[in-house]
Amino acid sequence: TYSGGVDLYNKKANQFTAFRHSSSANSPADNNILGFLEDRRGNIWIGTDGGGVDLFDPRKQAFSHFMHQPGNPNSVCSNFIPAMTLDRSDNIWMGSVGDGITIYDPVRKTCRQIKKGCQGLSANNIAVMLCDKDDDIWIGSWDGGLDWYQRSSGKFLTPEQFSAGVSWPSLVVCMLQDSRGFLWFGTYDKGLYRYDKKAKVLIHFGHDVTAGSLSNNTIHCLFEDRKGDVWIGTKSGLNRF
Repeated sequence: TYSGGVDLYNKKANQFTAFRHSSSANSPADNNILGFLEDRRGNIWIGTDGGGVDLFDPRKQAFSHFMHQPGNPNSVCSNFIPAMTLDRSDNIWMGSVGDGITIYDPVRKTCRQIKKGCQGLSANNIAVMLCDKDDDIWIGSWDGGLDWYQRSSGKFLTPEQFSAGVSWPSLVVCMLQDSRGFLWFGTYDKGLYRYDKKAKVLIHFGHDVTAGSLSNNTIHCLFEDRKGDVWIGTKSGLNRF
């Protein structure tokens, strides 16, 4: 929640356990929560709005904290972390508000900070990140549009570099790769885009007066169900594709 910390729902007991920031080290570092990520060990990573990143071990019911330390490159680049994703090597990618990206290696317990301009990253103000099935990382930012971290080259590419001549979205705020491999990009006010990475084809879906169009061009969230339908949460309600 925002300002209320973390609530853990127990399905069997049908009840919530509340975790709030307190003077205890075994509590969230901040009550303003921006996002969650579960790693392959079942640990929960929690991005906060001012408290860095919390790691919750559900087996021990214990919190540990990753916070920015000025002058220390082996720390999280910022305490404001709205975006996280997990790559194939179990590294945690953390996108910050204004300070770029941190890649945390849980084996070596090291952080690597990437700022605008480093390896071609186009912006520091990260909104969303997604690791696709090829282990490439897609990054949406508030001030730089879209970046694609191409694993094979080790560089961040902008749409102009990998898909010249195509009108790509800016202000990408949510992403999804569906079971067929299509990449979906929801934008702040430009509708929805679907990208076929293999064929290099981009399709735009927007709101208009015709039946069957999106209910609004501001997209908040994306989800694929077991049937393969994609659900789109917009400023004006829910859509199913």
